[in-house]
Amino acid sequence: MIEPSINGDYSISEERCLTARRNGLARMHGMVPAERSSPAGDPRWHQALAYALLGQVYPALGTQRNPDLAALVEDLDRLFPGGRTGLIETIAVVRSARDGRWPRVVPDDLRTDLGPAQFAAALTELRHRLGLEGRPQRTPSARSPDAAERALLRDVPPHHRI
Repeated sequence: MIEPSINGDYSISEERCLTARRNGLARMHGMVPAERSSPAGDPRWHQALAYALLGQVYPALGTQRNPDLAALVEDLDRLFPGGRTGLIETIAVVRSARDGRWPRVVPDDLRTDLGPAQFAAALTELRHRLGLEGRPQRTPSARSPDAAERALLRDVPPHHRI
């Protein structure tokens, strides 16, 4: 916890900063920058985006200062037998997995140095380029609601009643 110093400002002593850094708390509270995730010092944009879609790390995608989605799509097409068709089929299998979480949550080590808003925008654009927008459409059921479902459908707030 940071406490006010004698002159009233909320400074932190060098000793406490070193202790916090050793304990890993400094990074968590934004007091020191996080270490780079790759030896080259660049973020792993393409690896993180591929993981979100496919749930697997592809080290061959390397590191990038900024995402290049056209190059990423080409690289992914080359990685899969059958090109784009194989890629889309693999994504479909990942999407239909039992846990139902898609896009996949990207591990912390892949997200290091990636801004969350920039990552979300890049992922949205990548999904658009691959034709993976939106959720699969559900068709309405042909059966009529049972008694319990009809009761739920009738249950509306008083100000919504006609």
